Amino acid sequence: YFRENRPFFTEGSRYFTLGSGDEYHGGGVSLFYSRRIRNPRGAVKISGKTGGFGFGILGAINKVEVGAGEDPRDSYFGIFRVQKDILKNSQVGVYYAGVRDGDARNQNVAVDFNFNFKDFYYIQGMGAFTFNENVPNAHNGIYQLNFRREPDAGLQLMSGFQRIEDNVDISTGYIDQKDIQSFDLMVGHAWRYSQGLFK
Repeated sequence: YFRENRPFFTEGSRYFTLGSGDEYHGGGVSLFYSRRIRNPRGAVKISGKTGGFGFGILGAINKVEVGAGEDPRDSYFGIFRVQKDILKNSQVGVYYAGVRDGDARNQNVAVDFNFNFKDFYYIQGMGAFTFNENVPNAHNGIYQLNFRREPDAGLQLMSGFQRIEDNVDISTGYIDQKDIQSFDLMVGHAWRYSQGLFK
């Protein structure tokens, strides 16, 4: 995994990320990893926020280098992301990322959410499915759920669940592992010291 440094893709990139907030696995799942577009012939992007909706739309034509004696071909990327603000500082969203490369097609869809209660309870998660040509649409899901209790002082609690099934294949994005399931739990205590000169 390499960081994206091209300004076209870095500007407004927050509108193309999932809100699952996976603290434990380093966010090792993304439906769109812009470095998959290695050699763009052209790309168009619209992103922003209005009326409580955040959105990102991207289309790109990528020149694919092939072996000796073969003509180069193009692959076509399409990304669509919408997120809606609800309640107080909470969001729900939908995501689509697809690529067509010759006869091969990969399509990925997801729903995600991020709820904030009393400014120190957080519940975040997502469910995603990947679809590929000539691959059965079974065992192709990604599920993440995270809970955090982070008050300014007092009991701190973080837990996370992740399941990535064995037929998951994301040609538009990045995934560091598949066919795994894990649960994490961390408990701690935070306090403030405010005596005299020390705070």
